[in-house]
Amino acid sequence: MRRSITWMAVPFLTVGLSACGSGDSEGESATETSTASSQTTTTRTTTTQAPTTGTSTSSGTSTSQDSSSSTTTPSSSTTTPSSTTSDGGGSGGATNIAQLWIDDTWSVETVKEDLCATGGLTTSAYSHQVELFTCGPTAASVKACTYADGGQTTCITDPVGHQAIRFTSSTVDNWDGEMHERGTGPIPMYVELEDGAQCSVVSHDHDQHWNGKFSWYSCDDGSELLTDESIEGTFDDDAKAWTVQRSVDRGKPATTWVKTAVFAGTR
Repeated sequence: MRRSITWMAVPFLTVGLSACGSGDSEGESATETSTASSQTTTTRTTTTQAPTTGTSTSSGTSTSQDSSSSTTTPSSSTTTPSSTTSDGGGSGGATNIAQLWIDDTWSVETVKEDLCATGGLTTSAYSHQVELFTCGPTAASVKACTYADGGQTTCITDPVGHQAIRFTSSTVDNWDGEMHERGTGPIPMYVELEDGAQCSVVSHDHDQHWNGKFSWYSCDDGSELLTDESIEGTFDDDAKAWTVQRSVDRGKPATTWVKTAVFAGTR
């Protein structure tokens, strides 16, 4: 195994990644925004585990209780922060920044375990909304959660396959309003490239790649998105049209336009 990252909500197990590529929400590109449309369920052979990042210090961010249910559909009026550049660039124009949340078409599994009991809540790395959180071990693949009265917690686990989990958490019900800061992000849960290929986050990189690079996004056509090291460096998002270095059959990467980048979002 040449490299593995395990991002967990438990603060003392967090691996912090260096900031590059897509930064915090204030640095994201000014791109067209829409609600993510339903995607065809796909199954990856790569074991996907959610990078639920966090640090050992609390951010002190207070959020109000989210009373929305798991059937909430994100609003199409959501916008993302402006880019520092005005260059549209890209072969297909501006990258569409979409938000996705659980609705009644999703498969929602009820679990008995309170995944937030150990380590508390950490701001999700997959959303521009600071009130969306993650918790639990990396193996749980929890990407973003909301909660309702009584500590009912609903979380995205597989955004492409429309899979989610729900559990009752006394930890969330008695939450003090503070979250651990995410160690990276926001980063997309998955992206759609110019030819329609979908590339989703993986948390372990066991493979060899072109010229010693790394890959934290695996595509459903077998290609991979390369970065020098950190997951944040995967996308060139300095312009409205995002691009990425895509490698096919472990070959030399080619600059490829990102058609859509999908984040978790309820509004």
